[in-house]
Amino acid sequence: AVYRPLMVGEDMACYLEQVPGAMGLLGVAAPACAVYPHHHGKFDLDESALPFGAALMAQMAIVGLQENKSSREVG
Repeated sequence: AVYRPLMVGEDMACYLEQVPGAMGLLGVAAPACAVYPHHHGKFDLDESALPFGAALMAQMAIVGLQENKSSREVG
């Protein structure tokens, strides 16, 4: 696969100054769907990627909750 650099800009850094966090990109643009760029009114996505993103977010929430619970039990 050939990956081109992305010129993205977000305000995530402003949020991360206030609270811990992370930002990730989920590739949802299949070649057949990648006719228009993100944030374009006609952008279409490959919905088969969404369960992977949902599973990742759920796993991150579980790990975060477990780590928070462990840190409270030790102290």
